Amino acid sequence: MARRRRKSSFGASGKGGPLGLALPILAGIAIIGGFVYLVRLGDSVVVPQQETRVELPNAFKETP
Repeated sequence: MARRRRKSSFGASGKGGPLGLALPILAGIAIIGGFVYLVRLGDSVVVPQQETRVELPNAFKETP
């Protein structure tokens, strides 16, 4: 009588070798690429500078 061998449940993780690793790698590349894009975009956008003035009527008044 021949015995049937069961496959180990530890080996069947559902990941298909290199293809299972491709998705996290591509997601990491996309996140890093998006971050670099946003940093370059932030460096290229110039915010117009304005003078900010606050009036302080009693700023230099001495009190006894």
